[in-house]
Amino acid sequence: MNNLIGVGETLLISCVNGLLFALFACQPLLIVGATGPLMIFDMSLYHFAKTYELDFLSLRVWIGVWMTVFGLLVAAFEAVAIVKKFTRFTEEIFSTLVCLIFIYESFVKLIAIFQTHPLISEYVIMPVLADINTTTTNTTTMDTMEFMTTTIANTMDMDTMDMNMNSTEKETLGDQKETLGDQKETLGDQKETLGDQKETLGDQKETLGDQKETLGDQKETLGDQKETLGDLNLIP
Repeated sequence: MNNLIGVGETLLISCVNGLLFALFACQPLLIVGATGPLMIFDMSLYHFAKTYELDFLSLRVWIGVWMTVFGLLVAAFEAVAIVKKFTRFTEEIFSTLVCLIFIYESFVKLIAIFQTHPLISEYVIMPVLADINTTTTNTTTMDTMEFMTTTIANTMDMDTMDMNMNSTEKETLGDQKETLGDQKETLGDQKETLGDQKETLGDQKETLGDQKETLGDQKETLGDQKETLGDLNLIP
């Protein structure tokens, strides 16, 4: 109900009602609190107020005032005696209605969840074994980043959602879409950084190869010098 009535408010007013009922109703052991039919009534009242653009909380207060008036009239004229006219069928049909409403709401929420978070054909699978070579590891990381980018792009496809969602849900989805866009840009920057690191490692590898060849040449030069010195030592 768009956070107009929450758990905290319900618990607080239930405590107040329990205290007043125990003090003035002469039934201190009776449990007074929110039940399933009351929640269904509040949900129906909220949708009614939203449809006709009425203030839900003001409407709920006036309903409470009229309930107080009717309760006083029923208590004054002992109209509660009418309860003996009710049969078991009335109770069972009312319980059945409440159960059907709860079952219906559960399936509606389940369908909304699948519409908001649809199943996708590909998921991110992290590598099980890491390669010892640094260059190969960076390449695998880049492939994983591309995989994550594809997954985020699939998630950002909002065209499959229901157009009947309220404005609050649409704003929330818009914020999530912006967040996913920022994450996509961040992944793109990380991908570029990994590419630069890969090029740097390649240059370092070539430099090490050149240094290795230089050391080999120096080793051959030292060998030649050693042979020359040996030849000089053989001359009398």
